[in-house]
Amino acid sequence: MTPDQLKSITVRTSPPLVPEISVAGIPHHQTFESFRAQRHDIIGAATPYWVVAWPGGQGLARFLLDTPQLVSQRRVVDLGCGNGLVAIAAAMAGARSVVAIDVDPNALVCAQDNACFNKVDIKTTRCDLRSFKPDPGDLVCAGDLWYEQPTGRLATACLSQLPNAQCSILFCDAGRSYRPRSDVTCLKTYGLSVSPEFESSSELSLRICTLNAANIHSMHTGHVPHV
Repeated sequence: MTPDQLKSITVRTSPPLVPEISVAGIPHHQTFESFRAQRHDIIGAATPYWVVAWPGGQGLARFLLDTPQLVSQRRVVDLGCGNGLVAIAAAMAGARSVVAIDVDPNALVCAQDNACFNKVDIKTTRCDLRSFKPDPGDLVCAGDLWYEQPTGRLATACLSQLPNAQCSILFCDAGRSYRPRSDVTCLKTYGLSVSPEFESSSELSLRICTLNAANIHSMHTGHVPHV
């Protein structure tokens, strides 16, 4: 898929939790499945997760915009970036540099196009969870990676190794069955009304969390935690 093809099959939309960011989305007259079927000639066989602003990505993007001190002068990695929403938020919040990573090349086209539309600079890299290698000091962000068992387990295994690489981790717990459950500290919670097309509930509680965070200051102190 090329950027021009992307523009020809999507419309601009602003996710409810991050209205200051515009992303490419499904035209209003189409469902996710009809978009996938009717645009197969352009997008290919891979599921176009990148055309939806998933709740976990929205929650994590909102958190980065609300706490820019967490990303200031840091390299931020958006792991499984999809449409690049979290990467764009990190860049807008003042990150030194931002890398958006996904295994789907169409996602990288979408993320880069969205970044250009929002007038921020990001780098895109094709990589899967098994081969991902961060740099020491990175802030690694994962939005909505726990939607199915194989990917969810792989994502949890990947993130669990990152503190040993001297990285910090932020992820959004959107209540998925395969999310991380141990060594988790919740930093913030957002509520979001969602479409019944994708979710079993009309309202989701989005918990912004970190892993292995024994040295994070309590939110009850009134201070933003150091991640």
